[in-house]
Amino acid sequence: GMLNHLCLNVFFVSTVTTVIFNANPLLRYDGYYMLADFLEIPNMRPKAEKQLQQWFAWWCLGIDVPNDPFMPTTGRAWFVLFAIASSVYRWVVLFGITVFLYTVLKPYRLQSVGIMLAVGSVSAIIVGSGWNLYKLLSTPREDPMSKVKLTVSAAVVCLLIAGILFIPVPWYEEAACYVEPVGIEHVYTRIPGFVEEIKTQPDKTIEAGAPLLVLKNPDLDDRLEQLNLQEKLQQKEMESYEATGDRDGQRLATEHLDAIRDQITELKLQISQTSVVAPIAGKVISPPRIPAPKRERSREQLASWTDTPLAPKNEKAFLEPRTHIASIAPGDEFHAVLLVNQGDRGDLKIGDTVRVKLDLYPDQVFDGKITTFADRYLEFAPPALSNKYGGPLPTVSDSQGREKLTSPVFQGTIEFEEQPPSLTTGMRGRVRFVVQKRTVFDWVWRWFRQTFHFRL
Repeated sequence: GMLNHLCLNVFFVSTVTTVIFNANPLLRYDGYYMLADFLEIPNMRPKAEKQLQQWFAWWCLGIDVPNDPFMPTTGRAWFVLFAIASSVYRWVVLFGITVFLYTVLKPYRLQSVGIMLAVGSVSAIIVGSGWNLYKLLSTPREDPMSKVKLTVSAAVVCLLIAGILFIPVPWYEEAACYVEPVGIEHVYTRIPGFVEEIKTQPDKTIEAGAPLLVLKNPDLDDRLEQLNLQEKLQQKEMESYEATGDRDGQRLATEHLDAIRDQITELKLQISQTSVVAPIAGKVISPPRIPAPKRERSREQLASWTDTPLAPKNEKAFLEPRTHIASIAPGDEFHAVLLVNQGDRGDLKIGDTVRVKLDLYPDQVFDGKITTFADRYLEFAPPALSNKYGGPLPTVSDSQGREKLTSPVFQGTIEFEEQPPSLTTGMRGRVRFVVQKRTVFDWVWRWFRQTFHFRL
């Protein structure tokens, strides 16, 4: 996404200019020096870390550290906040550089070098923090540590960790959806062929079994003609064996004749499937439109059909197997089709109440209830929901031009409590549902995984 792209570019551009051009291996960017000059505080980071140590020693351990005359007397809270932010920043930079080195060195099978550098850096930070704590505790002093503050600090830390890990925090999640008629049936080609005749057009009402279009496959016709000729020859061969009394030859010829007739039966079944018929009665709905290829691309390959297969201009065009011809809607009632990520599937069940916001009505929210869920994940996304066409789902195009989802998604249906007006097939929207069982750690970890995608 845009956030990932901008953050990555800012990070690497700043790192290159800081380390290479400014010869600053400490990765203190220009903002650090600008802030130090603006506040007129030299060595701002060491002073901030020392101030953080003093606060930690007094409030958590009850140790009174002597004041440093060179430390600032005002704005100490900002120093502590800066020290905490610097520590977080240090870990972020360490993690980013480690991942970068790992991915760069992996093609050369030198990823162990990046791992060793990461282990060394982490060990240095941990050892340094432990050494500072040891010096703080071993410093001679008149008053002992406060057991009350130490106990309270330990209890607060334990409660915070327990709250983050175990206390559920209700929050909402969102998923993509689109609208389609209830009971809709999608019609696809089974056999490849050229469009011989278009029998109907979108928005017309047809009966079950009525043809939508007729295909012609010359290869199947030629093969059927050859098999009919082979059947006649094999029939004559069997009759000749019968006339001569050769029972073994007659038996073998009969087996060959039965095999040819089985092939003819199978081939006639395939030829019958060149007539694409409606599985149910209802209204014909257009499939997603295929735009015309760009001029540069049309020069590289032969032009195929465009718009929809039922468009009159596509007569004599070649259709591949599994081409979406049309959809048949048996009625005027609509429902929403929910596409939920695998990570959220366990938080939803049939009967749960959700809220739907459609792109056509951005200021209105419609309540609904989940009625069904698919047993297996969906591999391909509807083109309207692909991020290549402005949708929310990230997809990649396969060799057949289908939009394949980059992560597992499960499909469900939502029944509206009150039908929204003026719905059309394929209308996009968002579904919001409340998750009750996730802790703060689960929410933060989920946000991190969704924001940063590292493929090692």
